[in-house]
Amino acid sequence: MTTKNQDFEMYEGDSKKLVFDTSGVDIADITEVSWSATDNSNKDSKLITKSLTGGGITTNSSESTVTVTLDSADTEDLMTRGLVHELEIEDTAGNKNTAAVGHMKLLRDIN
Repeated sequence: MTTKNQDFEMYEGDSKKLVFDTSGVDIADITEVSWSATDNSNKDSKLITKSLTGGGITTNSSESTVTVTLDSADTEDLMTRGLVHELEIEDTAGNKNTAAVGHMKLLRDIN
């Protein structure tokens, strides 16, 4: 099941941890988790990507959560202010589930 409206704001160049509740998903059965953010006008061009196997995502089975870590470099030079983001989970059987979607608003940093 997809959790919608997982909207958030952050300042460009800041670090942020996004914690997603994955209750109902057996963390032990997860083989891959991917998160991406893209411009609303060009959804085929992913501006930020993170994955469990490639880095930037961790799981916590005792709390049933997935954490995506955004580093300051991920948003430092983005000119786009309005993004959409998506979290996708793949299990050992190869089934993919869009677990969360929402909007990501980048606020201009004046420093």
